[in-house]
Amino acid sequence: MGMVVGEMLASAALKLVMGKLGVLIGSEVSLLLKFKEDLESIRSMLVTLQAVLKDAEKRSSREERVCLWLKRLKFAAYDIHDILEEMESKNDMDHGALQKVAQFRAHITISHKMKKMRQRLENIKEESKLDIFNFKADCCSLDENVHSRATFSSISEDIVGRAMEKEIIVAMLTAFSKEEILTISIYGFGGLGKTTLARLAFNDENLGRVFDYRVWVYVSMKFDLKKIGESILSEIDGGNCGHANLQEVSRHLQRVLAGKKFLVVLDDLWEENGLQLLKLKAMLSGGAKGSKIIVTTRSEKIASLMHPCTPYKMGVLSDDDCWILFKRRAFVPGRDYHRIEGIGRDIVKKCNGVPLSAQALGFVMRFKEGVAAWEAVRDSEIWEIKEDQNIMPSLKLSYCIMPPHLRLCFAYCAVFSKGAVIDKDMLIQQWIALGLIQPASGSLALEKCGEEYVRELVSMSFLEASLISSSVSYFYMDMSI
Repeated sequence: MGMVVGEMLASAALKLVMGKLGVLIGSEVSLLLKFKEDLESIRSMLVTLQAVLKDAEKRSSREERVCLWLKRLKFAAYDIHDILEEMESKNDMDHGALQKVAQFRAHITISHKMKKMRQRLENIKEESKLDIFNFKADCCSLDENVHSRATFSSISEDIVGRAMEKEIIVAMLTAFSKEEILTISIYGFGGLGKTTLARLAFNDENLGRVFDYRVWVYVSMKFDLKKIGESILSEIDGGNCGHANLQEVSRHLQRVLAGKKFLVVLDDLWEENGLQLLKLKAMLSGGAKGSKIIVTTRSEKIASLMHPCTPYKMGVLSDDDCWILFKRRAFVPGRDYHRIEGIGRDIVKKCNGVPLSAQALGFVMRFKEGVAAWEAVRDSEIWEIKEDQNIMPSLKLSYCIMPPHLRLCFAYCAVFSKGAVIDKDMLIQQWIALGLIQPASGSLALEKCGEEYVRELVSMSFLEASLISSSVSYFYMDMSI
């Protein structure tokens, strides 16, 4: 996701800065006349640049110099934002005589900074006119701001199109095996629903009579045998995880698992070192015969290393199944979608059977009204971008038509490592501190607005409820766009 955020965030950053400029220019703050002229000039240039952003962002994945130009514009917008934040903080100073002198001097310093920014932005604007870019101006953008956001109840968790796969995995789990521990690997590219399938099988009621222990471990990019072992022990043995080293963890596991039939899910495994994987299997070798391990991974190599005979390759969904997922999120009960249903089906076909793409696009299409808006998404040039496994265009388009305020908040989530558990309240407070939450037209508190942002990102599948907590206050981001 990092590359997409780097290229596509410029328009969102510009909207944020333009909003701040509008407030400051129209305020009663006593500004130096020349400084106010600089602010108005900068705002005018941003409006002009905004007209070519749609074309620039669409081309940024294919043309490196366009990508670099966008980055310069984005960084300039960030610097302007920082200066405006500094300006606002100075304006909040007390109004005593000494404070007024300090405030005046601060304004002079800030005005010099803004003058340099005005020149820097002028250079970027002149670059945009060069023949090497030949940007097309377009005032009608796919990413228009969405003013009417609603609070939605939780989306139905009924799983579509995976019933047969679930029965296959459950049959493998309950079948007799000569091996002490059988490993079943579910593999396929991101967004297919590997974790969903593993979760369906893991929670099957029949397995409660088969296994003494069922344990779920989220592994992700950082492969740490000690932490994996301690995660398993915390589920089984009440959380006694004060082990000094891996050897202590292994011995404890051997004692706890002795004579017990267990099922362990290792979700999202990336480790390709065969020796490390053998150590992992050895660490779990103390259980009763018939114990099973499920591994979900994007790598066929890892699936084969874990067990060459039982890798299960995830397939894509049918267009009809994707249409069901799309409709759940895109269509609001009570509205007439007769005129756009055909366009919606065309959009779904472009998702290439990837459920994550269908769900993400479905949610953002909920806010698109009219045939022209839906046709604009269907006919977007982003679909023509060739990426591995055909998952990038649909998710990139979902990001493009995401409201600007959500883009900035989602982009901030890139500071968290892949698979990291994110505390919802802490995340919202960080958004507020950075000025990323924009209050709705009503009187909603910033915290409530932040909760709406989280709900929308979850509905678009850009955040997912954490598996390690029953509370909805924790999320993780696992995007591989």
